[in-house]
Amino acid sequence: MAKFSKYQRLPSAEHQKVLLELCHALVVVKKLEEAANLLIDLFSKQELEMVAKRLKIAKLLVKGYTYEKIRNELKVSQQTIARVNGWLDQSGAGYRLIIQRDRDMTVPSWQPFRSLLAAS
Repeated sequence: MAKFSKYQRLPSAEHQKVLLELCHALVVVKKLEEAANLLIDLFSKQELEMVAKRLKIAKLLVKGYTYEKIRNELKVSQQTIARVNGWLDQSGAGYRLIIQRDRDMTVPSWQPFRSLLAAS
C-alpha cells in the first residue's frame, strides 16, 4: 500500500472523518456490481489485488490451510500470510464477519474486473 510522509498525514480528527466516510461508502453499496464498481474506482489494480488476496488468505487460514498451501495457491509471501494471521489473532473481527456472512457466495458469471485485469 502507499506510504505517506509526515507532511501528507491528516490531523487525527480529519483522519477519523475520512475513514468514516469510507466506511459509509461501503455500507451504502447494495449490490455486488455496485461494490465492484466502487472498488475499481477506489483502488489501483495492484492495491485491489493485494486487498483481495488478504481477504482470501484470511478465509483460507480460518479453514485451516497451511502457509505453504496458501503461498502456492495465491502466489503470496509467507510474510504476507503471517501478517494476515497476526491480524486475525489480534482482532480479526472484520475478517471473521465477512467470512461468516459470505460462506454461501457463488462467483457470478459476469466479470466486472475483466477490463481491469486485461490491462496487465
